[in-house]
Amino acid sequence: MGADFSYHSSVLDALTEIALDMRWSWNHAADDLWSQLDPELWELTRNPWTMLQTVSRERLKTLSADDSEPFSMALLALRGSGAVNGVSRLHGKVSRHLDDHWREMGFTAMQVESDAKQHHFRVDLHLDEMRPDAVQVELYAEPTDGGEPMRITLVREEQRGGENSWRYTATVPAERPAGDFTPRVIPHHPEAIVPLEAAQILWYR
Repeated sequence: MGADFSYHSSVLDALTEIALDMRWSWNHAADDLWSQLDPELWELTRNPWTMLQTVSRERLKTLSADDSEPFSMALLALRGSGAVNGVSRLHGKVSRHLDDHWREMGFTAMQVESDAKQHHFRVDLHLDEMRPDAVQVELYAEPTDGGEPMRITLVREEQRGGENSWRYTATVPAERPAGDFTPRVIPHHPEAIVPLEAAQILWYR
C-alpha cells in the first residue's frame, strides 16, 4: 500500500512540475500527455495547470497503473528528454526580462479616425528597455451576446520621438463603436502563452 501511494504521488509530482513550468510556455510534445488525462477538457482549455487541477486522482491512478501504458511511457519520455528543463530556462529568461522592464513602459498617445465602415487606430508606445519583439500590442473589446472577446493585433510601424518609442496601427470594422476597443500590451514570445493571472498586461488609460 505504501509503495502504491509513493508511486502515484511521484506521478502527481512529475505532472505538477511539468504543469507549473508549462503554465507560461511549453513544448507541444506534452500535448498528448495532457490529452490522455481528459481529451475533451484538453481541447476546451489547452491549459496544463487547469487539467491538473480538474482531473480526478482516480483517473491519474488508472492511467499510471501500468508502466507500459501510453500515459506512463509519455510521462517518462518527457521527464527524460530535457524538454521540461528547456522550457524552464525559457520561462526564466522571458520572466526576468519582463520583470526588469515592464513597469517602465507606457502609452504616450492614441488617435482614432472613423468613417462609415472602419475605425483607424494609431497608438504610440514607449518601451523603455523592453525589446519590441517581446510585446504584442492589441485592441481588446469585451464579448457581446455571450461570444468571445475581440482581440486585434496592431502592427508596429515607424519609430516615434524618443529612443525605443513606436507607433502601432490597426483598422477594425465599424460594426462596434470605437469606444468599445481598448489598447493593451501583453508579453509575447513564439513559444509562450499569457496565463489568465498574468500581472503583465498594460492597459491604455
